[in-house]
Amino acid sequence: MAKLIVCKECGEQIFFIRTQSGAKMPVNKEQVGYNLGGKERIVTLNGDILAATITHHQESGVGYVPHWSTCSGANRARKVSPVPKSKKKIVPEESLF
Repeated sequence: MAKLIVCKECGEQIFFIRTQSGAKMPVNKEQVGYNLGGKERIVTLNGDILAATITHHQESGVGYVPHWSTCSGANRARKVSPVPKSKKKIVPEESLF
């Protein structure tokens, strides 16, 4: 298992798995069983992100739950866009014709 760290937002122990795209995904430390198909997401140790249903059995395999889906502080940790959506570029009317 990778090095465990503590989430700055909620205090839970987590670790990171490198996804197939190369990004680091924070996941909960507990391994869970899953069945393929479903609304939940599972991250496997080889970095696949799967749509699955979490179970107590390992029919399809085992993986980890992305931490942002269970973190009580996830909304505080989300990146904020530097330009508010309300600040749209103003186009002079004469340039529209």
